[in-house]
Amino acid sequence: MIFVTHEVKSHSLVAWGDQDSAAVRRGKAGGRVSPAHGVKIMSKQDWKEGTVQDFLGLSDVDMAMVETKVALTRVLRRQREASHLTQSEVARAMRTSQSRMARIEAGDPSVSLDLVFKALYTVGVTPQEIGRSIRNVHAVPA
Repeated sequence: MIFVTHEVKSHSLVAWGDQDSAAVRRGKAGGRVSPAHGVKIMSKQDWKEGTVQDFLGLSDVDMAMVETKVALTRVLRRQREASHLTQSEVARAMRTSQSRMARIEAGDPSVSLDLVFKALYTVGVTPQEIGRSIRNVHAVPA
């Protein structure tokens, strides 16, 4: 994931994305930024490139936690869909709401890792599969 920022007048523009998608937002006024809004294309020297970790000011530990949660929630959704289960069905089995299940799958910061693990086990993910899903998370430097 790469992000870029640029100050244009009193607005901060932030662009982020990967090879598959990209998004650009205007900081002060909000909403999508496009040539239709009168924003011109900036030259490469006008942009600062960096990582999401740099942009958000995350420590190595925080970044490892984010990457772990993303990896786990991807496995959760993949397994739920492969099992032909709806969010509502999984939520019912967990005694929670469908909207909470949607937040779990989205990796919402309000969702604890305990709840993510409960959802994973509910849809039949094994501890071995969990281990395989997080083995590529970047290690925290000692």
